[in-house]
Amino acid sequence: MGLLPVLLRYLPLTLQMATIAMFFALILACLLAVVRVSKVPFLNGFSLLFISFSEVRRCWFSCFFSTMACRS
Repeated sequence: MGLLPVLLRYLPLTLQMATIAMFFALILACLLAVVRVSKVPFLNGFSLLFISFSEVRRCWFSCFFSTMACRS
């Protein structure tokens, strides 16, 4: 019961941080999309590398957490 007031006290900070992170993620996604569509030579390769790394990292984390959940 003592944990809920602590969590509620930090809820505004958590929501503020999530909003800021979503804002910067949206800007980065738009920039990467413009680079991919306009096919800038160096930046297109960089964006492909960044996007593929992001997809692989997401797969690794989901595999890791599903493995850990099955062990419990």
